[in-house]
Amino acid sequence: MTSLDEAGELEIKMAQLLAQNHKEEDHSATQDQYFAYLARLKWILDEAAFPREMELRVQEAEEKAAKAAAEAQQKTKERIARELLLKGSNVEFVAETTGIDTNHVIKIQQDMYR
Repeated sequence: MTSLDEAGELEIKMAQLLAQNHKEEDHSATQDQYFAYLARLKWILDEAAFPREMELRVQEAEEKAAKAAAEAQQKTKERIARELLLKGSNVEFVAETTGIDTNHVIKIQQDMYR
């Protein structure tokens, strides 16, 4: 566990203790004091969750970028396969050269002549 995770967990535990303590105390606080207390409690919880939320957003962005790159690479391979097929290369050569499965190269070839 990273220190950010540990710090976040500590802040969450502190906020939970504050909330529990507030429930056990008499409720003689004014409404303004109570709302100020709730706002502070929310702030503590939000601050504790922020590093993890950013970590998840970065991870999601990296996954989207990796997927987009893989799709672009596949499209490039298919474009090269079509060009090689148009120039008369055989299916096995195209599959070996591009790294595309032979059956997929055959499908590309069939799609070209439809």
